[in-house]
Amino acid sequence: MNERRDLRQRAFYYSRVYADPKVKDTVWVLNVNIYKSTDAGKTWKSSNVPHGDNHDMWISSPTPAG
Repeated sequence: MNERRDLRQRAFYYSRVYADPKVKDTVWVLNVNIYKSTDAGKTWKSSNVPHGDNHDMWISSPTPAG
């Protein structure tokens, strides 16, 4: 749980929270900005984005070696 307003500025259909399936304790929040936590949500850093319309995210799996 977190009371930071910047993590939840928009309505429920806009805000997204993603847990990284490969990197333990890494969480992403999509909203007006994109926020990343590497300590399971205790602290957050915002990322610069071209505009404030961050609705979805895809975390790519690594390319198989071959």
